Amino acid sequence: MIKILTFINLFILSISWGQTVTLKFHRVFPNLRDSMNYVKFEINNQKFGEKDSVIKLQINKYGLDKCKAIIAHDTLNFLTKFIENELYEIEQGCCCAAFIFKAHKNPRRGTITFRNRTKADLGLIIAEANIDTVKAKTNKTTFASESAMCYFKPCSILITKTEYMSPKYDYNSDNRDYETLWKEQEKLILASTWFHFLHGEKIEVFYSSKHHKLKIKLKGYLQKHEYKNN
Repeated sequence: MIKILTFINLFILSISWGQTVTLKFHRVFPNLRDSMNYVKFEINNQKFGEKDSVIKLQINKYGLDKCKAIIAHDTLNFLTKFIENELYEIEQGCCCAAFIFKAHKNPRRGTITFRNRTKADLGLIIAEANIDTVKAKTNKTTFASESAMCYFKPCSILITKTEYMSPKYDYNSDNRDYETLWKEQEKLILASTWFHFLHGEKIEVFYSSKHHKLKIKLKGYLQKHEYKNN
C-alpha cells in the first residue's frame, strides 16, 4: 500500500513539475565588482545565483510559480507564471530595482483586476505609482505600468484603507516628522503581495477581510491590440 501511494505521489509531481524553462543571467555592468553576486534566487524550491549563468528551471504546470529573491539581508517573495520552453533573462537592475527579470521574446506587463467584495471602499496601489479607490462591491482593472528603466521588476500590490491615500502623507519638503507619518500610514495597509509580469498576464486579486490576505488568479493574457491600448 505504501509503495502504491508513493508511486501516485511521484506521478502527480511529475505531471505538475515536469515542464522546464531556460534562465540566463547577464552581467550588465561587468566591471562592477559585485554586479549580481549579492542577489540569490529560489524558484519552485530550486536555488541558484548569478554564477550559474544558464540553468534549466522546473516550472509549475497548473498553478503559479513561487519565487524568492534574497537581496543582501532582505527577502522578496513574489509569484509569476512561466511558459514551457521559453527563455528568460535576469539583468542587473537600476536605481529602483536590484534586478530585471524578463521573457526573451515579447516581454509584457499586464493588468490587475481587483474584485472588492467587502462592504467598504478600499485603496488599491499597484507598483507604488498606480493609485485608485475601489468602491464596495465593485471591480477595478488597472494596467500595471512601471518606469521605463525598471519595467520588468516585480510588481507590488497593496490593498489599504482609503485613509492611506490622504494628502497628509505626501512629502512636501517641509519640517514634518515624515518617519513617524509613514509608519502611521503603513498601519493602514490591509494586505499586500507581489506578482511579476512576464507575458502580459491578466490577473484577478481577491481580498479576504477575515484573514487579511490576497489571493491571485491568472485569467489569461493581453492580446496585441489590448496591450497597445494600455
